[in-house]
Amino acid sequence: MSLKRIDGYTFEKLLRNGLNNLKNYEEKVNEINVFPVTDGDTGTNMFLTLQHGIYATKSNESLGDYLQDLSAGMLLGARGNSGVILSQIFKGLAESLKFRNSVGVYKLSRAFISGYKTAYQAVIRPVEGTILTVTREGIENIKKQIDVKTPIEKFFSMYLAEIKKSLANTPNILPQLKEAGCVDSGGYGYMLIIEGMEKLLFGEIIKTNNSQNEVQQPTVQNLGSSNFNSKSDFEMGYCMEFILQLLDKKTSVNPFEEQHYKNKLLQLGNSLVVVVSGSNVKVHIHTKEPSRVIEASQLYGEFITFKLENMQLQHNEIMNAKPQMPKKPIGIIAVTNGDGASELFKTLGCDVVIDGGRTMNTSSQEFVDAINSLNADKIIIFPNNSNIFKAAEQAIKLTQKDNVCIIPSTNIAECYFALAMDVADMEDIEERYNNMLDGFNSITSFLVTKCMKTCVCNKVVCNEGEYVVIYKGNPIASVNTFDKIIEEIKKYDFVNEKENCMIFLGEDAMHANREELEDIICSKLDGVQVDFLEANQKVYNYIIGLV
Repeated sequence: MSLKRIDGYTFEKLLRNGLNNLKNYEEKVNEINVFPVTDGDTGTNMFLTLQHGIYATKSNESLGDYLQDLSAGMLLGARGNSGVILSQIFKGLAESLKFRNSVGVYKLSRAFISGYKTAYQAVIRPVEGTILTVTREGIENIKKQIDVKTPIEKFFSMYLAEIKKSLANTPNILPQLKEAGCVDSGGYGYMLIIEGMEKLLFGEIIKTNNSQNEVQQPTVQNLGSSNFNSKSDFEMGYCMEFILQLLDKKTSVNPFEEQHYKNKLLQLGNSLVVVVSGSNVKVHIHTKEPSRVIEASQLYGEFITFKLENMQLQHNEIMNAKPQMPKKPIGIIAVTNGDGASELFKTLGCDVVIDGGRTMNTSSQEFVDAINSLNADKIIIFPNNSNIFKAAEQAIKLTQKDNVCIIPSTNIAECYFALAMDVADMEDIEERYNNMLDGFNSITSFLVTKCMKTCVCNKVVCNEGEYVVIYKGNPIASVNTFDKIIEEIKKYDFVNEKENCMIFLGEDAMHANREELEDIICSKLDGVQVDFLEANQKVYNYIIGLV
């Protein structure tokens, strides 16, 4: 029997099957990442982003309500560029299907169009041959073939087939993919999600083990008598949200007029939002008299969904959580891994140091929490990895704070020199910020890491087991000794103008005598002053900063 409509319960089942399918191929998605080093984490980022959204969302028969909560969860859980883009796709779906209890194939196909368009809008410079292309071509190539009679199963089969076709063509669009001999990893991850959804429609339930990267189900909130008890004040009221289904039997007696209904509710509360969609009425209101709001609404219909939250309890929990931090001119957030780098940044004045884990998989939620923990006139974020810029940007949007900015550091050396230029007791906030920006801009950095697979990247033959030297995000050489690393760096003329060389030693740095390493550097880079720092960063054996 063909499926003609899809509701929230069904979509959740399909999506969980898609999540399991992605999980089973997570490492494969990671491995086909173009870059031949151990920071290939596209599969992990996409998996954790989608998993966070699913686990943060309660089952709901209403498709629109389910997608709204799913989207919110994914936005907060988004990790890496691929995770942020995936969260934007589902944000587009959620916006398109708002207030829809269930939809047929036509509305569903239009929602996927909204999904890819939202993702494109979120990327400042969209690159074709990526997940963006795959999501766009997948739906655009079949939209004219869809009509109201098309079964949901057929739609997903057609959509999946076009996604696979678009994915296979990504190397012909993006030269880096052709050079590396692989398809786009983000597009591949998205294909796996849709494939898992399609398989369930045809009866295939995908199982997976949850031994790795598991995000725990959110625990039930502990309300606690200390936050709201018999002696508490009640000034904040309730937050009410519901969808009212208008009923003919009631509206024939009490005709529903939107403005009249709004005026009635405005007498009972504030922060009112009323949206009418067909015979459904979506309402948000803050009130101390929920029973009167219910009474006024039941004159016209009955509730499909209903949520009532004690805002005084929420307010008390926030106020009791921790004392307000003293106000300061500038608050600084930095992401790193390795206990050495973490302690170094704290010494240099960082207020919050986020442990990004081995591959710096920092979520938007972690940035939101860090931002909200600071009480400062200006908050500066150092991502220290280009792959988490978008998670940081998304967090800033979610907090809706206009005093937060990003200095786009791509590694800990850039962050170190920026912080070293800060003068904490300087009164002028913008001058302090500009000093840090000058420090960030003054450094040239090279990253050195083990090559995990033999491939060609940026026209450089990278051999498995050798050391890849990376400059401005691209491999410039694959070598097997430290002196050859320095020889490759010396090929850049501007290096001869540098006076200081700072070596950040990773947890897997070659166990050579520091004096020996210093001798190698000084013999090849005339007159340079060399310093070493035990940062213990993961992935990169050495991060070499020159100023």
